[in-house]
This record gives sequence, structure tokens and C-alpha cells, in this order.
Amino acid sequence: MTPTEKRLAPIFWMIICLGIGLGIISNPSVAYKAAKNGLKIWWEIVLPSLFPFFVISELLVNLGFVAFLGVILEPLMRPLFNLPGACGFVVGMSFLSGFPLSAVLTAQLRSTGLCTREEGERLVSFTSNASPLFILGAVSVGMFQNPRLGPYLLAVHYLSNLICGLLIGSFSKTKKWPRQQGKHGTCLLLQAVRALCQNSQLPKKGMGTLLSEAISRSFSNLLTIGGFITFFSVFLSILKTAGLFSLISDVLAPITVLLKVDPSLVEGMLNGFFEITVGIRKVSESSGTLLQQLMATEAILAWNGLAIQAQVA
Repeated sequence: MTPTEKRLAPIFWMIICLGIGLGIISNPSVAYKAAKNGLKIWWEIVLPSLFPFFVISELLVNLGFVAFLGVILEPLMRPLFNLPGACGFVVGMSFLSGFPLSAVLTAQLRSTGLCTREEGERLVSFTSNASPLFILGAVSVGMFQNPRLGPYLLAVHYLSNLICGLLIGSFSKTKKWPRQQGKHGTCLLLQAVRALCQNSQLPKKGMGTLLSEAISRSFSNLLTIGGFITFFSVFLSILKTAGLFSLISDVLAPITVLLKVDPSLVEGMLNGFFEITVGIRKVSESSGTLLQQLMATEAILAWNGLAIQAQVA
């Protein structure tokens, strides 16, 4: 950031915050309904679906399983993604539970020394996936009302992220992985068991303490996520009420006509730029062709929305 940008940044964010505040004051009922809806999504969907994964992942890290898995997966992760083997745990969990768990797990790997900052940044760049439950259930069944679309959306989403990881890994500089090396001839499994014993916190704290800390940290992380969801729900409603989306749609109207894209798709993608769920729902309700809807949906899934990006950051 240049010196000029540093001076202008506080002014810029002050204007944004004042604008949001004025929007809330001038439209209190809209802001209230949006906040209530955001909290409802967090309470009924996000918390029950992610909390168990957060707790289990915390326990697995502290019990040394990630270090164990890191040794086992090192021969696979290094050639493919140029990442430590421990990052394979994050890749697997990201496919099971979706965002923002991958960012939380990557931060844990970074804090425990299982990956460097540069490796963590590359890992997060291709593991911020939508969960299978979200794509197969909420998107294909709930929004498009066509279960057959789910596997196709899932395959394109996951394969594109994996290809992104392969490309980023091939262009990154190779770094020596500073893990404990076994003696010559020592089997990989024995090295993994040694890594597990060395990194396990169980002998120091006991299972009760580890479980208590895992629950506390998991709920704290999810509470922060709930705050982001609620804030962006209000922010999005203020922008809609102010007519910003309609203005942008009118500006882009000549381009949509030239490209033969349905204008309602633009509104959906504008919503998806900020919040993924609202955006995909708007896209599914648009009058565009099915192919256009699916392409717009994949674009929104790849971007994740600013709400998810903020949670990851």
C-alpha cells in the first residue's frame, strides 16, 4: 500500500461505514428484517451443520492426527500441490464441510508450524469450497428443483478448484519441508506414528481439557461467522433499498443485450458478488436459459461472495 493509499484508506472506510449507518437509520425495518434473516440462517443452518466438524477438526489437530497424516500424505501432496502432507487434511475436510472451515484449519496448521504463510495462502486459495450438502441439497434441489444437476455442479466446482491448486503449486517456488526426518530405511508408517506422538497434546492436557478447548474455540469461530453473515445480510438489504443494484443493471443493459444475456441473471450475479446463497437463488429464479443459469451459478460458487471472503480473511 502506497503512502497516498494509507492516507485515503481511513477516509474511504469512514464514508462506507457512515453510509451503512445512515441506511440503517433511514430504513430500520428493512435492516431489522435482514439482520433477523441472517441470524436465522446462522442458527438453523450454519451452526448445526458446521459445529460438529469444527470440534472434531480441533481435536484431530491437538491429538496429533494431522501431523500423522502429514507424513503419510507428504509423497502425494508435494508432487501435486507443492504443499506439506498435513495440508491434505485441509483438502479433505474442505470437500466434506465446505467454507470457511478450510481457512480455520489452515490457520491452525500455520500456528502449529505445519505449514508456512505462503503455503497457507496457496492452500486457502483452492480449498474454499462449497459443501456437498449445499450444492446437492440447497442449490440443486431447493433452488433449481432438479436433483440431477447436483453431481454436475459438484464435479465442475471441485475439479476447477483442484486444477487451480495444481496450477498454483506448479508455479510456486519449492521449499524444503521442515519436518522431522526418520533414519534411512525407516518405514513411512513409523515416521508418522512418531510425528503423532511428538505433536499430541493429550499427555499434557488430558482429553477433557482438549474437548473443552475445542468446543470453546469452535463456538467462538462460529459466533464470528454468524456476525459476518448478519452484517452482510443487512449491508445487502441497504444496497438493494438504495437502488444500487438497479442502477448497475441499467448501466450493464447494453452489454447484456449485445451478449444475449438475460438481465435478471445480472441481478443474481450482483447479489452473488456479496452473498452466495441469495445470488444463486436469484439466478435460479431468472428467465435465462438453463445453461446460462448454471454458468452463473458456477461463477458465484467459485467467487464465494464477499461475505465468505471476509470470513476467510
